[in-house]
Amino acid sequence: MNRVRNTRATNATRIAFGLLLLAIISASLFPGVSRPTIFASDKMDHIFAFFVLGSAAKFFWQGHRPITLFSLLALGGAGIEIVQWGMQAGREADWADFAADLFGAGVGILMADTINAIRTRLFGPAYL
Repeated sequence: MNRVRNTRATNATRIAFGLLLLAIISASLFPGVSRPTIFASDKMDHIFAFFVLGSAAKFFWQGHRPITLFSLLALGGAGIEIVQWGMQAGREADWADFAADLFGAGVGILMADTINAIRTRLFGPAYL
């Protein structure tokens, strides 16, 4: 029974991460005028989006090394910028956006890794 419950929880977290990733990619590829924003600064939007992705990735895949997750998110950020480079709908690729993606992902992964370590030390291993 525990194995079935853990499998369902694992599948649910993977689906949740996939939906989160899809939402961030979609928001990144909206045309320039109608793109959704959270902050006044475009760079803060990038930092926030990849902070959320990085922390979610580390919480959902606790067994993976942080550098692996960071590398995958870096590839995703680079992919978004490459797609934006080829778009004609008011979106432009920007090295500063990519740097903001890397910063947000790194801080998110480190924060989640620290929280996981503290939680494990206090309460034992967690099962998602």
